[in-house]
Amino acid sequence: MTWAVGAVVTDDAGRVLLVREDGEWLAPGGEVEPGETHEEALVREVEEETGVTVSVGPLVAVTEVAFECGDDSLAFYFAHYTATPAATELTSAPGVDGESIEAVRWVENVPENTVDREVVTGAR
Repeated sequence: MTWAVGAVVTDDAGRVLLVREDGEWLAPGGEVEPGETHEEALVREVEEETGVTVSVGPLVAVTEVAFECGDDSLAFYFAHYTATPAATELTSAPGVDGESIEAVRWVENVPENTVDREVVTGAR
């Protein structure tokens, strides 16, 4: 994986859409698959994880992410975009097989421990 995308989805009430995965809150998103644009990946990932269909807005941040665990390492770029929901109803079965999404919520206040909190709060 060389690119991943995340969506800062804000509704008309000013709430932000977050997912809880592996014990952490974060913006919905994921890997850009071969042949997809960032925008196509963003729409797909948000819908898969939350059930919400979005329109993609401007790019707000790009970060480089690197992990090392023993002899293994992984590095990729992560692009955050704003997004507007077509509706706010959430799925009762978040994520796809193999994902560990525990919850999906609209929040008024972004939790302190949210991954990329500065990007999420700055893009609202």
